[in-house]
Amino acid sequence: MLYELMQKMALVDMSKLPLDITIYLKSAIWLVFSVHRLTND
Repeated sequence: MLYELMQKMALVDMSKLPLDITIYLKSAIWLVFSVHRLTND
């Protein structure tokens, strides 16, 4: 599930989005990924 989301986000052309939205999305993805790893350890 999480990996599918990350793959989909990687396919999004970030250059078409405003910079602040791009940074927000990337930060949100890494936050979720970090929490997911911690809870599964």
